[in-house]
Amino acid sequence: MTHEDHRLALIDGLRAQHFPGRIAVTAHTEEEADRLRQRGAALVLLPFRDAAERAAELLEKPPAG
Repeated sequence: MTHEDHRLALIDGLRAQHFPGRIAVTAHTEEEADRLRQRGAALVLLPFRDAAERAAELLEKPPAG
């Protein structure tokens, strides 16, 4: 991540405006996620990991019907 990262700019801008809500962003790696959390993101989604975990859950279920 660099200072030009739009997620960091979003977090910084919202905090500068005293945004009271939770900030959610996405990341591709756990390292990115950690940096975003340290910067103030309340929720960091990892879409590829999250989708893979959900797919594994679905595959573990017995077939319907």
